[in-house]
Amino acid sequence: GIEGYLMEVGVKASMVSKVLRTCPQLRHLSVDNNLRPTVAFLLDEAKVPEDKLGKVIGGFPQVLGLSVESNLRPMLAYLVQDVGICQEKIGKVLVTRPQLLAACIENLLPKIHTLLGAGGVPEERISKVITKAPHVLGLSNEHICTMIAYLTDEVGVEKERLGRMLASSPQLLGLSIDSNLRPKIRFLVDDIGVPSKKVGSVIGSFPNILGYNVENNMLPKLRYLADEVLKVPLHKMGRAVVTCPQLLGYSLEKRIKPRHLLLKRRDMRLSISRMLAPSDLEFRRILRAADQARKDEVAGRAD
Repeated sequence: GIEGYLMEVGVKASMVSKVLRTCPQLRHLSVDNNLRPTVAFLLDEAKVPEDKLGKVIGGFPQVLGLSVESNLRPMLAYLVQDVGICQEKIGKVLVTRPQLLAACIENLLPKIHTLLGAGGVPEERISKVITKAPHVLGLSNEHICTMIAYLTDEVGVEKERLGRMLASSPQLLGLSIDSNLRPKIRFLVDDIGVPSKKVGSVIGSFPNILGYNVENNMLPKLRYLADEVLKVPLHKMGRAVVTCPQLLGYSLEKRIKPRHLLLKRRDMRLSISRMLAPSDLEFRRILRAADQARKDEVAGRAD
């Protein structure tokens, strides 16, 4: 029966009844004539890894009711040939967003045009955007347009930077302006002292900031850097953030604190970017060179 077949293709036993509730029409389909050909398509043509097949069907059981000839094959051809997602990666994209197979090409086109046009994403990188964040094609075109307008008009990200930013961090398009982005921008400007006209370049060069939590991530790092490293009030940290926005990407416990303490013990001062940006290997080299210079200086005085 259908229940046995769903478990055979990897749907967890505990999920089978939910799958059939979500998609009751599966009960009316023939395992041999409908379901097996669809599963063969997903594995052989759409390159869904066999161990992920249950996840795809569990997450989007409607896929089993779609026609291979009329729906699935044309959509796969569009994603591979027109959008440019490479054959090796298409399976991974569909595991993340199996709903794409049920999408209508006419609905996807405006979103892709918006990303290329207003979003400034270079044509050769559009496939990377979709591979990295397949859910972007599940957003409404209106949401994508509003987000792009917000980033360029309100935040001040330059158009050519915006394209690079969306290509490297497309998942940001899924965030909410009011609950995610505005509070973070307000925090940077009002609490940290980043000048309004510089916010666009900060976000453009390090867009990951928009994905960080203020209370649990950004605030503790900036407070530590303000109090312990730079010895300035928090609202004067804007300059450091403008100079080195990446400082917000480093771990407080694994990078910022240990490096600051190593420098403090040696009574050494480095700029924040010099303190945080080098790899561990490079940082140790800087410390060794400083220690050696000190030894030479002491030896020179002894002579």
